[in-house]
Amino acid sequence: MNFESPIPGSLVASVVLVLMAAACWIAWRSRGTVPNRYLSGILALRLLVILMAGLIAANPYFIKEKPDPEGFRIAVLADVSESMLTEDAGGKSRLEVARLMLDTEDNGSLLAQIQEEAPTDLLAFVESPAQSGSNLQVEPGTTAIGEVLQQTLAGSDASSRQLGAVVLLTDGVSLKGESIIDAAKDYRAKGIPVSAIGIGNVSPSGDIKLEFGDIVKKSPAGEPIDLTVMASNTGSAPKEVEVELLSDDRVLETRKVSLPGDGESKLVFGDVPEIPGVETYRARLKEAPKGDMNQANNTAFAAVEITAPKKIEILYLSNRLGYSYRFLSMLLNDDDRFALKAIIRTGEEKFTIRGFDENWEGPKDSFPQDPMTLLDNRILVIDTRVLVELAPEAQEAIRSFLEDRAGGVLFLGPPDAAPQNLKSLIPVRQAEIFEPKRREALELSEEPIFQEASQGVLFMPPHPFLPEGKPVGVGVSAAKGARIAAKTQNGDFPVLAVQAYGPGRAAFLGTESSWRWQMESARGMEQHRLFWSYLLGWLGSGGKPRIETPLQATIQGVGEDASLDIRVRGSDFRLAESARVRANLMGPKGESLRSVTLAPSPFDAGLYTGGFNTEEPGEHRVTYTVEFPDGERLINNVYFIATRQGRESEDVAFREESLRDLARITGGRYRDYQNPNDILPLTLADGLPILKEHVYWSRLPLFLIILFVFAATEWFLRRRIGLR
Repeated sequence: MNFESPIPGSLVASVVLVLMAAACWIAWRSRGTVPNRYLSGILALRLLVILMAGLIAANPYFIKEKPDPEGFRIAVLADVSESMLTEDAGGKSRLEVARLMLDTEDNGSLLAQIQEEAPTDLLAFVESPAQSGSNLQVEPGTTAIGEVLQQTLAGSDASSRQLGAVVLLTDGVSLKGESIIDAAKDYRAKGIPVSAIGIGNVSPSGDIKLEFGDIVKKSPAGEPIDLTVMASNTGSAPKEVEVELLSDDRVLETRKVSLPGDGESKLVFGDVPEIPGVETYRARLKEAPKGDMNQANNTAFAAVEITAPKKIEILYLSNRLGYSYRFLSMLLNDDDRFALKAIIRTGEEKFTIRGFDENWEGPKDSFPQDPMTLLDNRILVIDTRVLVELAPEAQEAIRSFLEDRAGGVLFLGPPDAAPQNLKSLIPVRQAEIFEPKRREALELSEEPIFQEASQGVLFMPPHPFLPEGKPVGVGVSAAKGARIAAKTQNGDFPVLAVQAYGPGRAAFLGTESSWRWQMESARGMEQHRLFWSYLLGWLGSGGKPRIETPLQATIQGVGEDASLDIRVRGSDFRLAESARVRANLMGPKGESLRSVTLAPSPFDAGLYTGGFNTEEPGEHRVTYTVEFPDGERLINNVYFIATRQGRESEDVAFREESLRDLARITGGRYRDYQNPNDILPLTLADGLPILKEHVYWSRLPLFLIILFVFAATEWFLRRRIGLR
């Protein structure tokens, strides 16, 4: 202790001793007149007051040393690699926790307290440090903590201020470059401590992964299929999860499963797909369990090509029992691919019902009014004059049969007989009836129905024909997207027209006299068989998408450019060049991210192009809306997975031991993210510029307050017993 007073110390000490002796003499003389308990208390207080007054006169002080904040700097290194997005830090991602510690707006944050000690450089890093604000963002690259520490150390040599300490906020994942331990040895050699705050979960976590097992590549519509999903758990702790199987937005089934540590479970789901085409199934976790290290593999995809059913069921509805049905029935009876059912009016209140199960409970005296009687087929062959006898629900079921079940409908009879609400389903808007005065040969188009028969008897003379004197409905006004599949060779009168309606297929046939081909010759019999086989086969194999979406069931890299390109076909099955296409991108939580209008390619007909990039990992959905000039609208949902690719996403385990070793070797401190402030005050480097401060402790407010309390208490005791 040192003293700084104009009064000689010996004089101060002498006066204090004299006053203390006088106080003792006065107390001795007061014996017997003052109770002892008061006398001893008053004496003690007087002695303390005299001693403290003497200290004030002597003015003692001590020297406080601290590093000069203007002579050094502190480097705070914040890891912003992709592994810091792992959500295992108290329900937050590692990066979110780091942002809270380094919040410049919060006076109580770790960064604010470090800045009180010395000027501070906040540096974000992956492969090299860079000046940053507190709004830390993930950067690409592979973490190199050892390299970053070395670069920070090398930068201190060129700085005007000495590096006094380093604070490292990281999960310890370092995948390339110099090792952390080697960098720590260089810091120790220069006497610069590194304090580390580990951000991550040291408890056993692991990864829950879903993937499809062996799945059939093809399956007929209407046949049950098994879908095997393997759920694996790489963590040591058991997990209980729920796995959903979906097709588009429909949840087909949900299963709960307990996954043992370092084990897997096999789940077998089932489905009965009804619509031909490519069916994309998704298996996903209903909710990711706590500690799941990689949520990008929580969804798996499987694509199954659904082919036409082994038995294509056809429902024939007509007002007349004629030769057309009879010959068609005989033809299909010999073809194992088709099963023909029929409801035909034969009188005022009489109906012929054929091909149904004997337990069928439908009406026996009217056309079916139950929508399911219509929907439970692949093809409808309908006389347009029947449509007005159907209930509104049954009429709308025909539209749903095309739009939702991708069925095929063959319309017979005059289009004008159809109700107004169903006329748009028919490829021919208006037809005129005429009777050929002589046999009219038919010319078939290869596309889209008869391309596989182009080298056969259907296209060889003598051609299929319209018989003389039999009424024929020829299209004089076709739908905008209709294609002519058969017409007369003389006059180009359309007899067979087809179009797509949504994913379904519709056709109009103006003649019911094709059975007469069988009566001509063996060639005519073969032409009749081929014509109906190809026509019904084409109608029954609907469901092939008019929108081709390469993005479906793919894995895209987060932050990387990806393609939204699609190929579109119109209702005439040709590539569409004048559609309007919009893609709406939805995020993993169902939030709308952006809407993109796709541009038609000037070089590739039917191709519409656009791009995007994702910012978050997980399952995404793109809803494509395609609008055609005739007002038709198609909507298609596509699902894909966005994932952070590369070693940073594959190896995200928290490395606590390497961070502890770094702090120990360099002389710093290690703390976890739950107690970051425990690294304060920072351990600083040796040899920093020092500031010396004289602290006069007898001038401190607390000292003076204590002196006043002692003096006031002594005065109070004296007054209490009547002394002056």
